[in-house]
Amino acid sequence: MNFARNKKGTDKPIEIFIALFIILAIAMLMLRMFSDQLKEKTNELKRQEQKARLDQQKQDALNECNDVCSRVTSNGCDEQSQVSFCLHKIGAGIDLNANGEIRSDEYGEEYAFGACETNVYCPLVTRCDTCGRNLDFKTCFQLVCQFFKDQITGPNATTRVALEMFDRYEFGECLTPEEKANKLTWDTALIPEVSSCLGIPTS
Repeated sequence: MNFARNKKGTDKPIEIFIALFIILAIAMLMLRMFSDQLKEKTNELKRQEQKARLDQQKQDALNECNDVCSRVTSNGCDEQSQVSFCLHKIGAGIDLNANGEIRSDEYGEEYAFGACETNVYCPLVTRCDTCGRNLDFKTCFQLVCQFFKDQITGPNATTRVALEMFDRYEFGECLTPEEKANKLTWDTALIPEVSSCLGIPTS
C-alpha cells in the first residue's frame, strides 16, 4: 500500500511538468503566429508606403515632363524645344522597383520599357502631343537624330552623330549586356531608329 501511495505521489509532479510543457508549447506557437502576422503586416505596410512613394515620384516626373512639353508650344514649336523634351532626363530619378532607394545600378520595368532608375527620360514617362507632333520615344529618336545630322557635318559625320545620340541617351549600367539582350529596354529601340536615320543597314 505504501508503495502504491508513493508511486501516485511521484506521478503528480510528472503530470504537472507535462501540463506545463503543453502550456508552454501552445504559448510559443501562439507567439510565433502573432510574430508572423505582425511581420507580414509590417511588410505589407512597407510595400504600401514604397508604392505610394513610387506613385508620387511618377506623378512628379509626369509634372516635370508636362512642364517641359508645354515649353514647346510657348516657344513657338521650335525644333530646339522639341529636342529638349526628347532629351530631358528626370533629375531625381525614379525608384522603379519600389525598394526605397534610387540607385544607378538598379533596373525597373514600371513603364512600357525598362530603364535604370537614374536614367529615366521624358519620352518614357509621357508623350508630348503638341504642335502637330506626337513626341514618343520612337519619334524622339528620329527627331533628335535628324537634329544632330543637321548640326554635325564634315568628316566622319555619321559616326559623330551616332556617338552624340548614344551620349545624350545614356541607358546606364544597371544591366549587363547579357541581361539587356533578354529584356525590353528603351534603348533597344534606339539602335534601329538611329541606324535608319543615318542610313546604316541593321542586318
